[in-house]
Amino acid sequence: MIIGYAQVSTQVQNPQLQRDALEKAGCEQFFEERVTDTKRMCPSCRPACAPCAAETLC
Repeated sequence: MIIGYAQVSTQVQNPQLQRDALEKAGCEQFFEERVTDTKRMCPSCRPACAPCAAETLC
């Protein structure tokens, strides 16, 4: 399974282009969030990375 992660850093930005690219890359599942704090791991990144021991994260 290919898992993707999309992130935008402001409320004005639209993650649709990232979602489209993830789907085009074959991602079967993806996580998305809006984040402004770059100093810590984003909340949605944790579950996105959890099953990735032998998988691919886009």
